[in-house]
Amino acid sequence: MRKTAVSNTWRTREWKQNRAEFLAGKFCAWHGAPVKAAVPHHPQRRGTISKADYVSLKGCIPLCNQCHYAARKGLRLCPICKRHYFKPRRGRHTMCWECFSKTPFGKQVKAYWDKHSGARTKSPRHEKPRT
Repeated sequence: MRKTAVSNTWRTREWKQNRAEFLAGKFCAWHGAPVKAAVPHHPQRRGTISKADYVSLKGCIPLCNQCHYAARKGLRLCPICKRHYFKPRRGRHTMCWECFSKTPFGKQVKAYWDKHSGARTKSPRHEKPRT
């Protein structure tokens, strides 16, 4: 379905009723928080799903707003800490940086990175402006 068709679908009474029934009493599939006003996540690509399946919420998983936003950006919840997100890349990245940096290999990578990056703790864009 195209973006305009999806937004038109969201305005229908049928969609709103199906969505409310689907999310009633559900918890986030990724980290277990209660799902309040989130949109059910369709794991399939938007162009490959029919309108009937889209409206019926076939194959959907309930996600909270934060996890739904992360899923739309291609991120996944860390399976170890279930607090941070990471970008999966062909099996190389299977956890967030915070969890990876605690593994033996991660400690080596972190030490190398700290040594060669000038041991910055924050990127310049996160620092407060000087007054």
